[in-house]
Formats: sequence, C-alpha cells, structure tokens
Amino acid sequence: MSRKNLPQQNGIALNLPISGWGFVLFLISSVSWTVAGLRMRETSLVVLQGAFTVINVLGIYRWLVA
Repeated sequence: MSRKNLPQQNGIALNLPISGWGFVLFLISSVSWTVAGLRMRETSLVVLQGAFTVINVLGIYRWLVA
C-alpha cells in the first residue's frame, strides 16, 4: 500500500450516507442490462444481472431504508 492511495482508501471506509445512492444507480444499470439481455435472448446475462439486482435491492434496503 502506498501513501498516495491512502486518501481514497479512507474515503471508502467512511461509510457516508451518500454511499447508499450508488446502489440506486447500480440498480438502474442492472435492470437496464436485464431488459437488454431479455431482448437479445442472452440467458446468462439475465441471470447475472438478476443476481446483481438482488444485491442492489439489499444494498438499498441496508443503506437507505433500514
């Protein structure tokens, strides 16, 4: 670990309330990719993005709801 990266690592560890909004953006992205996967009939993409959607919903619940 170099001292140059120390500020970024500390910023991640702060657990700021605004961090929860990242899950909202990730949820929008994963739902968009799920729709694209359904339209292209890409089962593996739909399954992967479905798992990401679950993770993002849990993140939203943990950070913004609970």
